[in-house]
Amino acid sequence: MLDPVLTSRTKGLQLFYNLKLTPGRLLLGMADFEGSNYIKPGKGSILTLKARGKQARSPDLQSLCLRDAMFIDMNAKILETRILNGCTPSGGPQSAPSAVDSPARFALTQNYPNPFSFTTAITYTLPTYSHVTLRVYDISGQKIRMLVDGNQAPGFHCAQWDGTDEVGNQMASGIYFYRLSTEEFTAGKKMILFH
Repeated sequence: MLDPVLTSRTKGLQLFYNLKLTPGRLLLGMADFEGSNYIKPGKGSILTLKARGKQARSPDLQSLCLRDAMFIDMNAKILETRILNGCTPSGGPQSAPSAVDSPARFALTQNYPNPFSFTTAITYTLPTYSHVTLRVYDISGQKIRMLVDGNQAPGFHCAQWDGTDEVGNQMASGIYFYRLSTEEFTAGKKMILFH
């Protein structure tokens, strides 16, 4: 089993992770919902992975890759992220430095937090320049809010919904849906608003 552990640079952040969602992949996040803690500037690790049990002796741990990283500021703006030396091939030295500037495929993630009371963030990835629409619908299928409608560059993007309609009226607690559409990709997910 792998246990992510925060370092002195990220002490004070809350750590969330899921080892069971996708076999062979660790999905994790670090956040501070009060805005008083942050990743300290400088060099050094922001996270370590500690193996325990049988996995501590597994040869699989000789080959680890950091595939994606997304940093979001307090205003839900995605910050530019580059991954250098992201992979350690099994039995060999680290790979040559590489930069990850844009994702390889379209994707829409589950909003976070969900359920939410005030504001939720919806992140998505674009591998190419695309015209993007991101809409929120109520449970009857009526459009509540257009969050995004325009051309966007490849990369990681984030939109926020504050639980209001187009004219600023607060929506009632309940189930809502959001739908991302481009020329080549369409996906939707469910979210829960409660007061």
